[in-house]
Amino acid sequence: MNLFAGIGRRRGPKRKKINPAVGPAVLAARRSLRLTRGAFGALVGVQWRAIGRWEEGEAEPPPKTKARLVKAVEAQKASVGRTLAAALGLERLVAPPPPPPSPEALRLAVLRLADTLDVSPGRARRACAQLLEQARAARFTLEAAAREIDEWAKAEDAARTP
Repeated sequence: MNLFAGIGRRRGPKRKKINPAVGPAVLAARRSLRLTRGAFGALVGVQWRAIGRWEEGEAEPPPKTKARLVKAVEAQKASVGRTLAAALGLERLVAPPPPPPSPEALRLAVLRLADTLDVSPGRARRACAQLLEQARAARFTLEAAAREIDEWAKAEDAARTP
């Protein structure tokens, strides 16, 4: 008879296995957004301690929280949201990246811009290249650059209207 047979055994339900890819993916997403654990937790709707437990591999977000996490990150930065969704197995929640525009579509956009601004196509092309380079240097996403262009165009329209 073994006197120590039941000592040291864990009783109750077995612990759920944690996906080892979750922690690094959450950490990478938070760092790419340049947020503290507190700010990231506020964005997702959880406390900063939960973010820390996920990043350190001690726990995994519940399914509903995973969905909120992916949607919140994607709203900030689409590419980071797609990467996080892939790590969490939630690719269906994010939109696939749009296909790159064709050279013809880019050429027509530059011609439209040149016509709108009443400048030569060469000058409009150089302005677009400069804008994209500045956006890349400032780490803008294409979505953020498009918003900036829309705001600039609205301001130009308002200035032209008497």
